[in-house]
Amino acid sequence: MSVGHRRLIGVAAVALGVASASALLMLGASPGLTLVPVAIGALVALVAVPFPEADVWLAFALVGTFPLLPPSPLPNLPLAAAVLVVAAVRLWRDGARVGRSAVLALIGLWLPLVIGTAISHWPAPSVWFRPASLLAIAALASAVGVLVWSDGSRRERWIDGLAAGMVVVTVTAIVVFAAQYVFPISGIVDGVVNLIGYVRGDAAAAKFTNQNNWVIYGQGGLTLRAISPLFPAPNNVGAYIGAVAPVLAAGWLATSRRSSGILRLAAVMLAVIALLLTISRSSWLGGVAALIVAASLALGRPEVRKRIVRANARRLGGAAIAIVLAGLLGAAGVASISHQGVENRLTKPLDDPSVTTRLVIDRGALTAFGSDLIRGAGLGNWESSFPVKTGRAYVHNAFLEYGLAAGVLGAMWAALLVLIPLIAGAWTVLRGAVGTATIYGLGFAAIATFTATQFLFDDNLLNPQYAWLLTLAIGGAIAVATTTPRVGRALPRDSARRVGRVTA
Repeated sequence: MSVGHRRLIGVAAVALGVASASALLMLGASPGLTLVPVAIGALVALVAVPFPEADVWLAFALVGTFPLLPPSPLPNLPLAAAVLVVAAVRLWRDGARVGRSAVLALIGLWLPLVIGTAISHWPAPSVWFRPASLLAIAALASAVGVLVWSDGSRRERWIDGLAAGMVVVTVTAIVVFAAQYVFPISGIVDGVVNLIGYVRGDAAAAKFTNQNNWVIYGQGGLTLRAISPLFPAPNNVGAYIGAVAPVLAAGWLATSRRSSGILRLAAVMLAVIALLLTISRSSWLGGVAALIVAASLALGRPEVRKRIVRANARRLGGAAIAIVLAGLLGAAGVASISHQGVENRLTKPLDDPSVTTRLVIDRGALTAFGSDLIRGAGLGNWESSFPVKTGRAYVHNAFLEYGLAAGVLGAMWAALLVLIPLIAGAWTVLRGAVGTATIYGLGFAAIATFTATQFLFDDNLLNPQYAWLLTLAIGGAIAVATTTPRVGRALPRDSARRVGRVTA
């Protein structure tokens, strides 16, 4: 089949999906069913569209959450899950391979969770099915990350797709935040919840209504925090930005293509604005920590400063001005709606029930974890294991949560999620990797630092897009560290065939 015919099939599949969804909407179908044809059409298009353009759309589709199954006792299967399967199969057929060192790193990452989960206490399938299936696909995402980053051209296309996704998420979040200047906040909340019902299904809309935490209440007014309909909470938006924006910034610095550079820099600027407008304290703290680590790595050694800072001084200066400008815009947005509720949230965190409840949960989880270090309570069985009932369905600390779920091996796995990209990124920078790998090493180290910081206050791994995009980045960090040689050094044996592509 010719390339033109495959493109035509892709366009026709999407058009048919949109037409079918429109018909369902006019007939008053359940919101959980309305966008199923769009999701199926998009999936057919992703299978049909040929490489290389399929790379951009595969990466972009990872931010989607369109359901492939109607609401039921089991969770909906997002389009992104199918996208990862399609990506893995097509990348493998296209000749992409995972090297020996990368395979060992991936096994070292996921084996503790597999063993810890296997020996844990198993709750009912309705409890463990969703987190287990989500993490299984996250493991696939980490392998896809290695495959993507093992080819320089493919990596650039995927970064463009991720940048387009960042623009969509941040623009929608900024629009929702800005709407409070024009419309009543209650009306905006109802409108977004209804939209989520059509995009993600009835169950997701109900969760947004029942567990709403994107409005700050306080004497003197209400504040609507930045929230994209693609994510369930401002903290999730912040976590998504932390898992993607650093590699977009690195991609902007590394690219020589003008169009890609403009897209990536615009995505980073929008990410800075949206991050501030989430008024997410853990996201703000993670952003500061990531900047400190990245700056320390870039400036800590003279040879690193020469390769990164001096060689890119002009571009870094322009980026600094752009990011400072974005930061000022975001700060102005926060200041414009400042009232006692917002100020207390920032200056008196221990007076916030959100914080005190999390501390109670953490203490309970730590007690439960210590009572059985080897066998955890099982994936998804967190709430029933708390000594003190708080009404929260999970632990707001990823390290404690997976320690409680899968014992000490689960806690080890959560630690490896941040240690592997941090060590891989720092190692890539400090050893003097060839090509643009050093710049990407900075990005991965920043992602790891942001993630480690936010893991102390929340578990965003329960959000599908975040889990898969984070593990995609972890796979990229592994690929860069294991396949890129130091300047003047011979290639590792399992990397010799790919170095030209990795360092492009």
